Amino acid sequence: MGQYSTTRDGQDILYKLIRMDSTAFSMFGFEILEDFHVQQFNSVWFSDKSFTATGFDSDYHDISGTLSRRTKGCEQVAGVFKSFPTNNANMGEEDLAIVSLMRSEDIPFAGLVIETTPDRKAAKAQIMEAFDNYIKDKQVKDNLAFWVDENIAEAWKPARNNMRLVEIFMLLSIVIALLGLVAMSTYYADEKSRDIAVRKVFGGTIETEAGRTIREYMILVGIACVIGIPIAVYAAQEYLKDFIYRLEGYWWVFVVAVLLTVAMAFASVLWQTLKAARTNPAVELKKE
Repeated sequence: MGQYSTTRDGQDILYKLIRMDSTAFSMFGFEILEDFHVQQFNSVWFSDKSFTATGFDSDYHDISGTLSRRTKGCEQVAGVFKSFPTNNANMGEEDLAIVSLMRSEDIPFAGLVIETTPDRKAAKAQIMEAFDNYIKDKQVKDNLAFWVDENIAEAWKPARNNMRLVEIFMLLSIVIALLGLVAMSTYYADEKSRDIAVRKVFGGTIETEAGRTIREYMILVGIACVIGIPIAVYAAQEYLKDFIYRLEGYWWVFVVAVLLTVAMAFASVLWQTLKAARTNPAVELKKE
């Protein structure tokens, strides 16, 4: 749940609060970064991000004036754990999680976390059977049980589907670009055919003419890359700025894109240029 509170210097802050007992805390396996060794119950664990955002440090972490009613009765900071995502990467505010460690009987409402054997189907059948027996003749709301990892995977399914669409469009873009390069190289080589034929009459070879034409074409490809890369970098930055969690060190993607573009352009123009360079000059000049 969300909990609005204040930082050490009185600024508003929104925590993502989870209330649980010590057993659940142990089962979830939080990565402990700092343990202040206080009382087990009525204490609060901070993620490293929320601990820093509150203005706390190892020497000062008094929560008496910083937390609100949902953590009422919690008197001390128990420690710091490694931050984890509480939302999808592009949703909500930054994850500032805190865990209120309480006795189970003091938590007014909560779900149950159960550790099971590897046989999920059998384990779930037993759990639901026990639950059905428990709620007989009781006014209990039936909430369907789920596996934590499967629930997380289900929440990420729309993002994964979007990524599949992006990948499909990316492959289609590469195919279209390759077809365009072949068409352009064909046109370019056809335009250069007469020049190649004339130079061959005056002593040019297949190698020199192919090299000349390819070099001129690749200069144009280089200019296109110089124009396109800054635009791509800007577009990527604009797209990623809305995400809480962002990719870092993705510069190599642009290097690969340039290398792929150069390779496709070189292969397509090489084929067409060699075809033009190997044509008998007399045959080509008769077309004029």
